[in-house]
Amino acid sequence: MKLSGSNVRDMIKSAKPIQLVAVVALLAAGWFAWQSWQSSAAEALANEASRVRAEVAGQVEELAQAAIDRLEATRTRIALTTALKRKELKTAEAVVTDGWDGIEAVEWHEPGLNDAYADAEAFGYGKLGILEAALRENASQAAVVRDSGSAKLGLAAPVLEDGRVVTLLYVRLPLEALTAPLAAASLPGGYLALRQGRYTVSQNGDEALAGVAEVGAIGVDGTALRVVAAAPMNQVGLGAITNALLATLCLLVALALFAMPRLRGLRIERRVDEVADAQNEPTFAELQARSELGAPPAPASAAVAVSAAAAPAAKRAFLERSIFRAYDIRGVVGKTLDANTARLIGQAIGTVMHLQDARTIVVGRDGRLSSPEMAAALIEGLRQSGREVIDIGAAPTPLVYFGAYQLRAGSCVSVTGSHNPPDYNGFKIVIEGETLAGAAIENLYERIAENKLHTADAPGPLSKRDITDDYIQRIAGDIQIERKLKVVVDCGSGIAGLIAPRLMEAIGAEVEPLFCEVDGTFPHHHPDPSDPVNLKDLINVVQRVDADLGLAFDGDG
Repeated sequence: MKLSGSNVRDMIKSAKPIQLVAVVALLAAGWFAWQSWQSSAAEALANEASRVRAEVAGQVEELAQAAIDRLEATRTRIALTTALKRKELKTAEAVVTDGWDGIEAVEWHEPGLNDAYADAEAFGYGKLGILEAALRENASQAAVVRDSGSAKLGLAAPVLEDGRVVTLLYVRLPLEALTAPLAAASLPGGYLALRQGRYTVSQNGDEALAGVAEVGAIGVDGTALRVVAAAPMNQVGLGAITNALLATLCLLVALALFAMPRLRGLRIERRVDEVADAQNEPTFAELQARSELGAPPAPASAAVAVSAAAAPAAKRAFLERSIFRAYDIRGVVGKTLDANTARLIGQAIGTVMHLQDARTIVVGRDGRLSSPEMAAALIEGLRQSGREVIDIGAAPTPLVYFGAYQLRAGSCVSVTGSHNPPDYNGFKIVIEGETLAGAAIENLYERIAENKLHTADAPGPLSKRDITDDYIQRIAGDIQIERKLKVVVDCGSGIAGLIAPRLMEAIGAEVEPLFCEVDGTFPHHHPDPSDPVNLKDLINVVQRVDADLGLAFDGDG
């Protein structure tokens, strides 16, 4: 049978609708690829916003703490107390301003603050508040206040003589002393701000994002300030990876559909050739006559060598310097902090202990979802350096500190993200009774970065202890309230929920628990009681049950 040309053309024509579908698939591949690029750009900007927020928060914290430390050192100078005793206020002011650039004003207020209370509005509520805080805490305080008609950085500290407050020192600095890191930061397309309560101290970027910037806010330790940031939301709904996979799938479908007519044409040509060969093939008699009969040729065999690609070597986790902060180590789990980093931090702490001939360390953790993994990795690193670890499990930070004393360890680490969002975690460290801060924290980073880590011949021992009852008994043995108070305890779903209600009852209070079930997602409100927004529920319950007192705890108690 012959295969006619018309039959061939009919078979080729049938491929055209497939090509139309291929074009649609190709367009879909392009659309998903564009969406993947958009999503990737949005995710990159969100990651950059998180990085810049953490970096700026650390810089603002350093500036604020430097100012507080400067005032704290100044208020105890003998030259200052001597000048005040002699009522030489000009000399006292010179002692304060000596070598301190940028001071706009120095004021002295009597401890009773009678003049301030007489007209608090004219005096300034913020200014009055910071003076009250300094008097109450007997320590230097910093806050953004309205003074001289605009926002300023206010500092206040009590000056003591023979243990008695003789005056309250107030120092006014320009706001730029605190906001310079924000002005220098760059977050194209995003939003960055420094806030105190509901007041925005400084901001830059797209203010349309201001309403969503509170997610992931980072508090500035030692103040009521926090740094917030936001990036434009990805409106597509699918992530960059999902869109990329869909684009690849559509591209493969398009290529396959485009190839089908060609493959069909090849099959048709092959069939045409086969029919033609069959029609032109000599008969058996002709072959005999030509003596062309013979054994069929053996099929050719091809050897295909397949080389297996070597599996890529596991990468060491990137060590993010920004998590080593002034007073603790803190980062975003899965981004700037992971289990491998926690293990290295544990080995670095153990190395410092080894150099100080310190043997035993207590480890406790808060209720965040990542804390068990972070604590386990930290303990692994500590034991790798040969340290003996006492794991007290889930515990507020004060209980961890108590454990270092109670268990005669002298050293401890609290694995906690404190008042930060759920995806944060970190480490508060004490070695031989000294809380690590500043250069000591930086030293841990340098040890890890330079691989100056001690590895013992054998892992250090590990034991588990529960010292909650010892802690409660110790406090209740020292403190008993004179009359039974009704106390509302808001633990904000943090780790304090394990112990705060029991402790209040042990010292004689009637407790109304609020959000005391530990939940690392903090479903009710952010675990930061310094923000009035997070106190609304506590205030409502205190009023509803006519309580004497409401207590709010942050994430680590």
